[in-house]
Amino acid sequence: MTQISESDARTYLSSKGVSAFIDKAIMSMLHDKPDDPVQWFQEYAATCKRSGNKASPPGVVSVRLNKGMSWSQIAGKLPCGRTEAEKIQRAQLFNKIDCNHNEYVSPEEAINGMRANLPFQHDAIEDVMRTACRHIQKLTKQGQEVRPPNIAENALTRPQFRLLLVYLRRYCDLLAMFDEFDTDEDRNVDLNEFKGVCARLDSWGIRVHYPEKAFEALDKRKRGEVPFQDFADWVIGKQLEQEPCTAEDELDAADEADAQMGGGAGRSMKSGRPMKSSKVSSFRRGRTGAIDWGLIAERLPYGRSQVEKDRRKELFNLIDVNGNGYISLAETDKGLRDILKLEEVFDCKPAIMRAFQAAKDVHKESKARLGADFVTKCEFRILLEYLRKYFELFVMFDRMDDDNDRRLSEEEFVRHAKKLTEWGVKSTDFKAEFAKMDTNHGGKVLFDEFCHWAIPQNLDVEDDDDR
Repeated sequence: MTQISESDARTYLSSKGVSAFIDKAIMSMLHDKPDDPVQWFQEYAATCKRSGNKASPPGVVSVRLNKGMSWSQIAGKLPCGRTEAEKIQRAQLFNKIDCNHNEYVSPEEAINGMRANLPFQHDAIEDVMRTACRHIQKLTKQGQEVRPPNIAENALTRPQFRLLLVYLRRYCDLLAMFDEFDTDEDRNVDLNEFKGVCARLDSWGIRVHYPEKAFEALDKRKRGEVPFQDFADWVIGKQLEQEPCTAEDELDAADEADAQMGGGAGRSMKSGRPMKSSKVSSFRRGRTGAIDWGLIAERLPYGRSQVEKDRRKELFNLIDVNGNGYISLAETDKGLRDILKLEEVFDCKPAIMRAFQAAKDVHKESKARLGADFVTKCEFRILLEYLRKYFELFVMFDRMDDDNDRRLSEEEFVRHAKKLTEWGVKSTDFKAEFAKMDTNHGGKVLFDEFCHWAIPQNLDVEDDDDR
């Protein structure tokens, strides 16, 4: 049997009056070589019908906008940036979507909750979002926190939710960009279209030095074109690798969003538990007895004696459950609860987060790629010391937070001048000290701002007998 090239085949089909729809179907079938051509063509026809009779092979997601909407308008509804306004807007969106108030968003909650923000014509966007969720879970798997037993593995945390918005934002940006190149509107990317889009990716921090090689690797079917979804996954995957996935900013924004809403949801934004009363600590779960500072110090061996070094070595191996020489945030969280049995410290998530973030950056310049977001053996002693210190700072912060909104006002700060003096504050001008903390002049101070101010002053809580 004589073989002809694809271009010759297309020319022949065109000369016989075969429509572009049948032409593309035949060429796609020849490339895919399906076991059941009839079933393949039925799926192909159904896909084309849903997408407005645009010829797309099975498996290609065809996402169309509602009339009167533009991709830039859609992108503007996705607050994935790092500005304070976008953080708060994102936290409020998360709260709205998190229907059962458990501080996790399932893919189903994300899809249902985002419909109003993403007015597409078809349900194909569901496939895009599920793909995004899988991609994000795979990318951030090692950094996940310990989850309650009733929380599904594919549910998104607040940091992962930001990555979902990044994914959707970039997906819309790519569609807007691609509309300029996709002249046949088949939602497939050929080499020339690929080169055109890649030339614009520099502004995203993505450089494709050898577009021909990159396209060849993407073109797994060797058809000379790549489905848009595969192309989008490749581009956005590179983008997400550059995006931090840390909870610190997201938790602070959750506090701020909750405060702006007046606590109307009736729950703590970090834990999903009911908001504390003015007489109950936010992290002690109703415990009213004195904090056992001696026990905490004994179970966090950060001293330099040989005994503490030996205990620390053994403790590191116990917490490093996968034995890779690194400790993740999730392993730290689990170790506090299951190995060290420090429930009060375990419940104090802001202190754990800030201690971990500070410790993992101590030897940043000497780390390999894997270690950048983990604590190494040489940083483990510092992590234990920071856990002790940041927990103490949060106890101070909590004792001044009279209205329990996890923010300090100037009035609250000044009201506790006597306590602050007992803890070691030298200044007597407490309004001036508050102004130093309130760097953004918002009138409220979050725990992170309090820590930046308090650490250089070497404060010590009054009932801490471990001095």
